Amino acid sequence: MSAAAPDPIKHVIVLMLENRSFDQMLGSLQSEIPELDGIPPGQAPRTNRADKVTYAQGPGAAYVAPADPNHDYPHVLMQIANGNSGFVQDYANVFPQSVKTDRAEIMKYHAPGALPALHTLARNFTVCDRWFASLPGPTWPNRLFAHSGTDTNGMPFYEVVTGVEGKQSRAPAVRLLRRRE
Repeated sequence: MSAAAPDPIKHVIVLMLENRSFDQMLGSLQSEIPELDGIPPGQAPRTNRADKVTYAQGPGAAYVAPADPNHDYPHVLMQIANGNSGFVQDYANVFPQSVKTDRAEIMKYHAPGALPALHTLARNFTVCDRWFASLPGPTWPNRLFAHSGTDTNGMPFYEVVTGVEGKQSRAPAVRLLRRRE
């Protein structure tokens, strides 16, 4: 029996961001990395409408959003409906006191170089640009999917979020979280 070749992969680092979309953070790098599924250069920008106003994608995203878009299950369903066209309307519904500049922020992105550390990582390492949330909703169920290979089956917040009664999970991350409840 011959010895297995050494694995060239020594480390896997997973950087998970939340409360910002892929397009906001890395989408503009499609101009440098053509195979990236981001914001296509030279094409008309994607748009969203809210209260009869159209908001187009554009550079200049703030480093801190005026208010955090809601990412609970019913809100995410509205945001991704009709080809991801509900983000600004959902924001306007959640924050009715918001002004047009606040709502426009939802469609803005960071231009190449605006996020030096993150953009350098993206230029030099693998970017999973077609990685979609396992559950259109809050942070924890999706983190558990990514890190344990399973959903939050059987955990109370999963049932609250989805209305689906779960099964007991054998995934270590889920068992550890269950112990803390």
